[in-house]
Amino acid sequence: MYTNSNIPYEFNLIFRGSWDSFDAISFHNKCDNKGATIIVIKIKNSNQSIGGYNPLDWSGLEQKITSDSFIFSFKDYDNISSGKISRMNNNNYQC
Repeated sequence: MYTNSNIPYEFNLIFRGSWDSFDAISFHNKCDNKGATIIVIKIKNSNQSIGGYNPLDWSGLEQKITSDSFIFSFKDYDNISSGKISRMNNNNYQC
């Protein structure tokens, strides 16, 4: 668990690909039924990181729609101004 007095949220590391494996089954075994999740990926041999936020639970096969998800990237994770964020702009897309 990561805590910082300046952040009003509690974060729990529930999955780490380098420990748990990078396959979908391992991901769902650890992440289903956990609620909202933040994914952070550090690009090997660089200062880049990418990720995303999903406010919905990962479990189940039913269709889920939200406009609150987003993806992000940082060219340099030590420089917050290098960040970019992209949000969903078409809720009609189904997967």
